[in-house]
Amino acid sequence: MKITYNGNEYDLHWSYRVHYLFEDKAGKTLDKLNGSHDANILFYCVFLATMQYNHVDCDLTEAEFSNWVDDNGNDKLFLDFNNWFYKKMTQQNELSPKKGSKPKKGEEPDPNS
Repeated sequence: MKITYNGNEYDLHWSYRVHYLFEDKAGKTLDKLNGSHDANILFYCVFLATMQYNHVDCDLTEAEFSNWVDDNGNDKLFLDFNNWFYKKMTQQNELSPKKGSKPKKGEEPDPNS
């Protein structure tokens, strides 16, 4: 998903940094994501991670971010983000080894399986 901020276009960036930011802002882990408030915090954290990844100075507060979203398409922007997030999580689940599956030749077994 692409977003435009201060006249520049960025691809949203998903990384482990999002997890840290979300835990800091929401006070819980991503697996406890629940409701629209958490979804808004997540979007804010992905936005911050994207700016950090692209070395863009950004000091928007969560309230200022909400205003920015409201000024840039409101529902459509959140719907686009929710679709993007769902696709990211689906991709990660598809890449994760399934419980009970045997590792392919050359792969290390998952100690958590």
